[in-house]
Amino acid sequence: MLTQVSSSVYSWSEIHGAARNEPYPWNSFVIRTNHGDGLVLVDPLPLPAEDAREIEVLGKPAHILLTCEYHLRESEAFRDRWGCDIRIHADGSDYTKVMIDETLLDGDLLWDRIEVIHIPDAYHTDEVAFLVHGDGNTMIVGDAVCGGRRDRGIPDGEIWINAPEYIVAEMSSARDSLRKLAGHPFERMVFGHGSPILHDASDRFRAFLEDDEAWAKLESEKAERTNPSSLEFIREMKARKSRGG
Repeated sequence: MLTQVSSSVYSWSEIHGAARNEPYPWNSFVIRTNHGDGLVLVDPLPLPAEDAREIEVLGKPAHILLTCEYHLRESEAFRDRWGCDIRIHADGSDYTKVMIDETLLDGDLLWDRIEVIHIPDAYHTDEVAFLVHGDGNTMIVGDAVCGGRRDRGIPDGEIWINAPEYIVAEMSSARDSLRKLAGHPFERMVFGHGSPILHDASDRFRAFLEDDEAWAKLESEKAERTNPSSLEFIREMKARKSRGG
């Protein structure tokens, strides 16, 4: 079932880790635009029939926004179903395997409501967040940071980086890249992975960014957990960037 995040943002989720008694959500989002431009789906996961019907009660999906190419998920199926266009940051458009209808750039303001914020030194060089203006503002983040995750021992209400070994840059650069988000006020922060923060989110996010002890721990985790698969991921991300993708 859909969960209402704000007056214009809804979410649906898949629960992962339940078999290990560590359940946490993967999330997708629906945004209502200002001018009847159709609904926007963000990083769309498969939709149970009941959730699809709830979305259609809100309106017709017309657009799909991706926080990164890795979150294509069910985008093509929903383009076939509803005629949605698919939009991704320009840095991901050259290597994606599906047709992209429009590219996004840092600072774009879509439908007078959704602001695009590029955070290239996180997991993916094409990673963006979406700031949904109105009702105190909602920040939607894909992989760059996560919310509460029982599988990682991250309590609800906290912000963390799930797998720092996959950060494509130095941790200091990732931290600086994320500071772009802190330059905006937002009441809520919701994540591709993990539980949301629905009150005072920008203050909590700034506290996370300024917590030197937390970032030292993340630096240590990155060094300890780096392995051949994470090194290959980082090499591929850097190769994509050097190709202009």
